[in-house]
Amino acid sequence: LYCDGKEYALLTKQPRFPVGQFEFLENPAGMLDGSGDFTGKAIQELEEEAGIKIRREDVIDMTEMVYGNRYRGVYSSAGGTDEFIRHFLYLKRATPEELAQLQGRLGGLREEGELIQLVVVPLEEVPVVAANGGTLSAYCLYRYLKDNNKLVIL
Repeated sequence: LYCDGKEYALLTKQPRFPVGQFEFLENPAGMLDGSGDFTGKAIQELEEEAGIKIRREDVIDMTEMVYGNRYRGVYSSAGGTDEFIRHFLYLKRATPEELAQLQGRLGGLREEGELIQLVVVPLEEVPVVAANGGTLSAYCLYRYLKDNNKLVIL
């Protein structure tokens, strides 16, 4: 999110019991359901977790932009599993009022036990507040693309 010349990230705050945290910050994300439609899943998760509806053409596949066909995604532990994460980006200019409306908004699918609260943080704080590997790798891909002028900022 871009507001008044500053960059912000939209994170989710939710309980993550395996790591003993009741307020764990991470980017909106989900598991692929077998359809193979990574972009569609990213759109669905953003709507379910944040209440934000976007179009397919608004989504940027950062994984493809950085790696092309070399890698299917970002691997968390290539020596132990073939699981990978694909990272997508939605860029939006926002007003201070829109940021305030997102801050603290509740989301998630209650029938699936999701208790999600949105948190808007200055982008540069992401590595300090989010200890999630997926979030940090998304941040790295974004920084690489932005720092190398590969993203068109609206």
